[in-house]
Amino acid sequence: MGSTLFVIWKKNKKLIIPLLLFAAVSGVMMPLIVKCEEQVVDVILVFLEGAPVSWEIISPLLFLAGGYACTYLMPVLAELLYERLWMRLDTYFGRQRIGKMQRIQYQCTEDKEVLDLYARIEKNMDQKLGDLVRNFCDLLSAMIGVVGFFTIICSVSAVSAVIFALLFIVLLFFADRSAKNFFSLNRQFAETERRVVYLDSVENTKQYAHEKKLFGFTDYINQKRSSFLLGQRKEMRKYDYKYGLTFSMIDTAGYVCTVLLMIAMLPGVLQGRISIGLFIAASHAAANLNLSTQNKIRTVFNGLMEQRRFWKEYNDFMALPDQGGMAAEGEESGAAAAFESLEFKDVTFCYPNGTKVLEHMSFCMEKGKQYALVGENGAGKSTIVKLMLRLYEVEEGEILLNGRNIREYGQQELYRCFAAVFQDFSRYYVSVLDNIVFGKTQEPDRAQRALEEMELQERISRLPDGVNTHLGEIYEDGVNLSGGEWQRLAFARALYRDAPVILLDEPTSALDPIAENEIYNHFGRIARNKTTLFITHRLASARMADEILVLGGGRVVEKGSHDTLYGQNGLYRRMYDSQKKWYTGEGKEA
Repeated sequence: MGSTLFVIWKKNKKLIIPLLLFAAVSGVMMPLIVKCEEQVVDVILVFLEGAPVSWEIISPLLFLAGGYACTYLMPVLAELLYERLWMRLDTYFGRQRIGKMQRIQYQCTEDKEVLDLYARIEKNMDQKLGDLVRNFCDLLSAMIGVVGFFTIICSVSAVSAVIFALLFIVLLFFADRSAKNFFSLNRQFAETERRVVYLDSVENTKQYAHEKKLFGFTDYINQKRSSFLLGQRKEMRKYDYKYGLTFSMIDTAGYVCTVLLMIAMLPGVLQGRISIGLFIAASHAAANLNLSTQNKIRTVFNGLMEQRRFWKEYNDFMALPDQGGMAAEGEESGAAAAFESLEFKDVTFCYPNGTKVLEHMSFCMEKGKQYALVGENGAGKSTIVKLMLRLYEVEEGEILLNGRNIREYGQQELYRCFAAVFQDFSRYYVSVLDNIVFGKTQEPDRAQRALEEMELQERISRLPDGVNTHLGEIYEDGVNLSGGEWQRLAFARALYRDAPVILLDEPTSALDPIAENEIYNHFGRIARNKTTLFITHRLASARMADEILVLGGGRVVEKGSHDTLYGQNGLYRRMYDSQKKWYTGEGKEA
């Protein structure tokens, strides 16, 4: 947390300095007002005894009025500064998180612990940013007030001051324990809340509506959701009972000490050693110390303990490994956009759990050719695409782009060479045009050509605002597309990118074999000047490729055209024959 505070201080001194001054003045004002009340009571008693009205009587009243005015005005001014500070911090740390997610190793995004960590950070970031500087300022103010109140009590009874100090130390100890337990509960609840959010989406999202009606599983979903929440509430009640009782006992002890202090002062009042004003001031100081200041410190201290643990998790997230070996972004030359070849050279890859997917794999793709990658489920087809994009790193061997190791390219330099459509392609709820260009320089004519090539132009022209129509249900005027139309839009996005290599990772797996074959043939015609690699487990679509790569045992076991491979009576032929019934009516080769 120290490093975070240093960054915040360095970038926001002009806002933090006045906030610290406000906090210090506020802390000083609390005991000063109590002392001022002592003087007011004493001068009123003198006035009641017949003393004439004088400046000595009026000045404490004016100071008391000024103290109350400062006490109420300063928090209003501070709140304006806190709001400005929060906006600046939100912008800064938002960019930090987004930048980290862009740089982070792809494997981390598939790790459950990392996902839970990120979910906790996202959930709590707004509150922690809003409270971090505020907590320190409140702590400064409260501690100054505590010192002032102890001074007032000590002037009457040193023994009472020691007792209050001991209570204060006990309170801080339990505040720390409370913060640790509360943070631990929040960590447990993060996973529960992710499950509840998912179940809520099942209840409220259109895509589940028809199955919900058909199978009638609403009651089951509600029961699962309730069981998660009840378990969470049960743990929270245990926490509330334990620490609520503990802090109530500490507060009660503080009230008892206040009463005992008042009783101890009575002889001094009766003997004239303690003025009525000092008796009231000391009693007020003890009550404030117990009722407001200690409670405030307990809350702030609790918050700071949570902050410390939260920012440790934030720093753990920021320390996750970045995509290693990427050249600096400023070193991009744009050379990768001119594609000549891509070669896997003796590549071996294992997943973090130890599962070996590829073993000494070698193959080469050349400019302008169309390739198909086929194999049984789990053969590593999608892994090859992720290795090309450096979402995964090879363990042995190397991948050469234009004869140069892909580790030597800058990230954007590498990515400019590829466009991809994945099996789980995303549906973005923005306009049609933004779905295609995605924040890049808009070239409407090029976007229109991409829509025409994917035979979407007629459908889009019928929308209320054409390519500027919002897609999705989050807009009042949003329009939804069919599954096939969303699919074609994903292909149009890949065409608009105009990269020399297009990767198709089973984006048509939800279609029937005939429809898949048609869309691949269509896409193959319009992308004929590019290098294309498409992954499919339906071999009828693979026949259009110039070269088919057949995976088995973690390596390329066969390669060649459809006719060549079918004539070899190997793995490809056995797979192809087993699928004939999918795309011919009689089980004969099409």
